[in-house]
Amino acid sequence: MADLSKMNAGELREEATRLEAEVERLEREAARRDFTVHEHVEADLAALQQIYKDRAAKCNHRKGGRIKLDENTLDPDWWAKGTDAMYAVVKHRLPGGDWIVKCLRCMCEWLHDTPGYAEALKYPTDNVSSSGVLFGVQITADTLRRLKERGIDILKFEKGL
Repeated sequence: MADLSKMNAGELREEATRLEAEVERLEREAARRDFTVHEHVEADLAALQQIYKDRAAKCNHRKGGRIKLDENTLDPDWWAKGTDAMYAVVKHRLPGGDWIVKCLRCMCEWLHDTPGYAEALKYPTDNVSSSGVLFGVQITADTLRRLKERGIDILKFEKGL
C-alpha cells in the first residue's frame, strides 16, 4: 500500500477507485464462496436424508439377529434383520401428550403426523419409555392460606402470567 500522505489529488482518486474495485471483487468472491458452501450443505443434507430413508425401508425395527451370514462373512445389513419378538424402539412422551417413537437400529423416527405412527406406538418393547414434563409447583391449601394471610395472593399472580 502506498503512502497516502505523499499522493496528490489525482493519485488519491485513482487509489480510491482501485480500492473500491478490490472491495467489490472481494465481496463477489465471498458471496460465491458462501453460495458454494451452502450448496454443498444442502446436497449433503439431502444425501444423508436419503441414507436414513433407505435404512428405514430395510429395517424391521426388531431386536436380536445374527451378524454373520456364515463363519467368514459379515452380513452388511445385520442391523436391519432383528429376529426377536421385541422391537428395538424407544418411546418418549412429550409434555403435550404426544409420543415420539425412535428405532435404535436405523434411527427412524415417528411423530404424530408421520406415516406408520399408530403402528409404531403399538410395537412391543421391553425398553423403558421416558417423558418430559412442564415445570410446575404444587401448593397445598394450607400454604395458600398462609400466603394469603401475609398478603400474597398466589392465584391472582398466577392468572397474571
